[in-house]
Amino acid sequence: MKGSLLLFVTATVFLATLYFCVTTFKLEAIYAESNYFRDMQRLEGFFRADRKDVILVGSSIAARLHPDEFEDGKLGFVNLGLDGTVINASLTILEKEKVKPKWLLVEFSVLTFAAPRTNDNLILSQQNDLNRYLWRFFPLARPSFRPSSILYSYLKKKKENDAAAEQLKKLHLSRSECNDALEMPKIRPGLIVGDSNPALMKLVKFKDEGVRILFVKIPSGDQYEAPPEFYDMAAMLKAPILDLSRLTKHKKVEMNYTDGLHLDRASAKICSMWLAEVLGSCRF
Repeated sequence: MKGSLLLFVTATVFLATLYFCVTTFKLEAIYAESNYFRDMQRLEGFFRADRKDVILVGSSIAARLHPDEFEDGKLGFVNLGLDGTVINASLTILEKEKVKPKWLLVEFSVLTFAAPRTNDNLILSQQNDLNRYLWRFFPLARPSFRPSSILYSYLKKKKENDAAAEQLKKLHLSRSECNDALEMPKIRPGLIVGDSNPALMKLVKFKDEGVRILFVKIPSGDQYEAPPEFYDMAAMLKAPILDLSRLTKHKKVEMNYTDGLHLDRASAKICSMWLAEVLGSCRF
């Protein structure tokens, strides 16, 4: 009996101390040791967000863009890019939650209208009432408060170079540069675009409900360039495409990658700033 009481008191003191540390010092993981736990962090962020006016959906390519570039309170931005998935998983989450953002930003790459993957179901299984409740009201249950993920984030962030404030200041976009980065795709002559693709069907539904759709080409290497038929699908939706890769050439900025595919922190911050500026100042 005494042993059980001592164990209970010890556990309580440990959890109270841990809670005090993570809340006082604002210790929160921004990275995780695996794709699964990183996706849980983004799903947590989605559940906890008070505003969901602008939502970015996509794969790990889109997941690299930084929400902190949108934290001026004007856009209500949520990044729902999920590692190891295609956009159908993110769109399914929005459907189940009955969320209708003002803007739906869609990663435009070879993965945009790709077939659903097995990892999609694993992530979707965590979209339940228990997680929704725990992550919102019990901080220690949140994926972003896992001690191992906090330590991993600290070590990884130390190794990464961030974009300097002076560098970002020189790269701000004018309104004409914002508009030049946008293109309205056109369906190839004589082509009939089917609407049986799961992601396309969901996007059609969102558009019919008044959600504005913007496709975003994020620098990721030529092998991940969207095929011609994806441009046809975008044209069917009458949704513009924002080409961030074109902006890197115009601004003569070299993008750097962690693995040849995913932007490093500094490059992702530049692209995030451009995306925020296009949404905040351009009219299209």
